[in-house]
Formats: sequence, structure tokens, C-alpha cells
Amino acid sequence: MAEFCSPLLCQLYGEDAYNWQRRGEQNSAIEASKKDKNAIRFTGAGTARVYPKGSNVISMLSYVLGDEQWKRALNHYLKTHTYANVETNDLQQAIQDKLGIDMSWFFDQWVLRGGEPDYTVKYDPVITQEGNHLTRVDVAQTHQQDEVIGLFKMPFVVEVFYKDGTSDKTTTWIGEQFTSITIPNPSKKAIAFVLFDPNSMVMKTVQFKKGYDELVAQLQSAPHLLDRYDALIALKEIPLDKKRTVLLETLKKETFHAMKSEVINQLASDETVLDNLLEVFKLSEPQPKLAFIKAYTGNNNKAIKQLQQALQDSSYDVVGAAVEKLCKIDPSNASVYLNQVGEVYGMNNAVNIKYHELCVVNNIDANQHANVLINYAGNTWEFRTRNNAFAAIKASGVFNESLIPHLFDAMLSTNGRLAAPAADLANFLCTNTVNLTAMQGYYKQQSYSTAQKEQLKKYMPILLTN
Repeated sequence: MAEFCSPLLCQLYGEDAYNWQRRGEQNSAIEASKKDKNAIRFTGAGTARVYPKGSNVISMLSYVLGDEQWKRALNHYLKTHTYANVETNDLQQAIQDKLGIDMSWFFDQWVLRGGEPDYTVKYDPVITQEGNHLTRVDVAQTHQQDEVIGLFKMPFVVEVFYKDGTSDKTTTWIGEQFTSITIPNPSKKAIAFVLFDPNSMVMKTVQFKKGYDELVAQLQSAPHLLDRYDALIALKEIPLDKKRTVLLETLKKETFHAMKSEVINQLASDETVLDNLLEVFKLSEPQPKLAFIKAYTGNNNKAIKQLQQALQDSSYDVVGAAVEKLCKIDPSNASVYLNQVGEVYGMNNAVNIKYHELCVVNNIDANQHANVLINYAGNTWEFRTRNNAFAAIKASGVFNESLIPHLFDAMLSTNGRLAAPAADLANFLCTNTVNLTAMQGYYKQQSYSTAQKEQLKKYMPILLTN
């Protein structure tokens, strides 16, 4: 078994960036499974599941087979099917032909069936009757099983880290409801923390309760970013006074943006460390700056001054977030801040749309700016700009009848990433009976095909009431 990292992604951005993307894809697939348990091969699985889970299936194949064997199988697969149409069975067969390994069990549970496993993990240091010291790790599969989703079978690494800085690990295949794993500890070392599946190689959810000292040790010593991040997330429940020093050390030590951002999220309400937090504005990467801007709720003059400087940041995301936060915590000067960004547009016009939204919210020539937002919602713009406009219209409460044709046009789009946000806005606006009457009136005046009517019914069934 091996850890797989996309060579190009690792080369360009580093291993942490790859693993962070992999974790995000795992979360996307698991979130999709909360709605239904469709398999990724099912035509209605949805893009929130198909691509993220598919990517992780490839990573897990590399993990199970080992990097060298995976590359051999993949090379055979690509040469065999050059310029040809392929399906899942072709990859499975290529592994069988090249390596002589039957991976039908893997494709069955990860591709042909839906869902992901849930595990509950706990460990205990044990002294046997013979006086031998060992660590026993108990693992239970706790997800609901039915005729489609059963027990999952995968190899797992379990690693015990000791307070002297050393560790012991073992790899065990887990496929039963309950599995106990033992790791000898002949030197009787004190345990610092235990990791189940270091670096999150298997897509899953895990319940593994750990004490404060264990979490701190994991945060400070775990080799992989994802394990340190998991410890950091678990520290959310710890009182600020107890964890403040540890978090500040982490902010200084960690280089990856996700770690810095999470520390900032947990410390943002603590004015005593404000100077430490404002140091992130010296960084080139935008994510920690965005984390501070979004999490900070005070009105300290130092923070306001830093946010004013952020209006000139090289990141459009930072500029948009900064002007929004300034208008919220210092509304008496909203017009001053907004004037500084009125000519900034940003990717997909996001900053300019935010500017017009905030002008409406702060009642600065509201009608004029509302009309600009409605124009951005029209089909002369690409779908991401239109989606930004939909979000701004929803946030600012803008509505007039000139918006209606734009919403219907978007809901009839074959691009679901445009149609769904438009429908979300339309249904939100229709909670107001005046708006609902206007939209129903518009609908009745149009000549739609049967297919168009079905699509509108799908996205906005309230149109057909009354």
C-alpha cells in the first residue's frame, strides 16, 4: 500500500495542497450521501458526488494496490485503451490482467454500491496476564446496513505515538462489524495519541473521542496535515483560556493556509491576541486574511485600520470581504468604504456585485444599484456572474418585475449550476405573496413547450398553484 499524490498537483502546490483537496472531495461525497445513497455509477448520482468520490476511488485504488503496482496497472490500462471509449469494467479488467489481482470487491463497494462507512474507534493500554504491554484498538462499523450497503472491507493503518517521540504501527484489514487490533508495546512507553487511518486514506466518517492532552500532542506532532487539522477541529470544544497558547503556537508554526485559517476562526473573538491575528495580513495567500475578516466581530480601531488597508489587497476575494465587514462594523462610514471599491470588478464581477448589494443595503441610491443587480442577473452575462447577482439580490431584498424574465430564462437553462440557484432565489422571493402573484402572472402569459413546463414545474412547483 502507498499514499497516492497527483504528481502535477504535488509538484505545483505541494503534498499538503493535494491532501487538502482530497479531504474536500471526501467531504463533498459524504455530504451528498446524507441526501441519498446513490452509487457513483448511477446516472442520477450528481456532480457533487460523481467527480469528488470518483477522484477518491482512484486514490484508494493506489493506496490498496501500492504505488508501484498501481502505476503498472494504469500504464497497461492506458496503452490498451488508447483513443478508445472505456467504462469502469475496463479498469477493473486491466488490473486483473496486469497484476493478477481480483479487485471486484473494491469496485462493488465503492463504485457499484452507494454510501460510505462510519467507524467508531477507541483504544486502551493493556497489560496481559503474562505482563506484556500492548495497545488494543477497537473498531466498529456503525453505518446503517441494508440490501445495498453492507460492511466495508479495507486495509487500515493504526499508529500509536508515544510521548518519547517514537511510534509503532500496524496494517489490518477491517471487514467485520467489530475488529480488535493489538500493537505490542514491549518498552512500556507512555502513549501520547493514537491515529486510525493516518492521513485519511479511506473515505469515511469516524467517531474517535480523545482528551485534551491527546489532541494537543496530535496537533503538535502528527506527521500529516489532515491529522493535525482533525485535532485542531476537535479543540473547538475546549475553552479559549485553556487552548490559547497552543493555538498561537500553531498559528506561528503551521505554514498551510487551512491550519492558519482554523486557528483564526477559534481566536477571532479574543481581543487580547488581536495583534497576533493581524499578522496574517502580511501573508501573500488570501485564505487566512479571509478567515479573519469573516470571523472577526469586534470594532477595534487596529482591526478597522487593517481592514481599510485590505481594500487595496491583491485578492479580489479579500477586497470584497473587507468592504462588506467594514460596512457592517462601521456603518457610519459605509459610503467612504464603498467609494473605494466602486470601480473594482473582480472574477465574475463578484466585487462589483457586492458593491451594488451593499449600496442597496446601506440605502445609498438604492434604486439605481438595484437595477444594476437585476441587469447582472440577465442572460447577457455568463452563469457565474448571474449566480453572484442572484445571491446579492437575495441578500439585499431587491425585487421588481424586470427581474422575472431573467429568473425564468435561468431556470430553463440546461446548465443546472445556473438553473438551481435561480430557482432558489425565485422560490425565496415567492414567500412574498405580491412577488408570487407577479411571477404566476408572467408564467401564464408565456408560451412554453411541454418540456419547458416540466422543467419549471421541477424547479418551482409553486407556479402551478392557484
